[in-house]
Amino acid sequence: MSAPLAVGRSAEWRALQASLAAARRRLAAGDTVGLEPLERGLEAFAEAERRPPAGPEEEAALLALLDELEGLAMEIAAERERLRGELDRLDRAARARRGYATAGAG
Repeated sequence: MSAPLAVGRSAEWRALQASLAAARRRLAAGDTVGLEPLERGLEAFAEAERRPPAGPEEEAALLALLDELEGLAMEIAAERERLRGELDRLDRAARARRGYATAGAG
């Protein structure tokens, strides 16, 4: 992030950036993504955002944050769809095994 934030926003920004980075690392590693730290970071950042941006640089930083959040949401949605497909495939395989087992027992 190259656009600076006002001093009053920088701690919240760093905490939120850390939460976003951690969520992305966990997602990339195939781990679950706990959204609680991200939610806490968003709440703290939103509280600091109750005032308008101090200038164009701060506005650019806030827009970049929204882009990052949207990107993470898209990554999570893609992973959810991948997992949904995998679960569906496993469910079909389990049903087929049960069907073969029932046919063999009969």
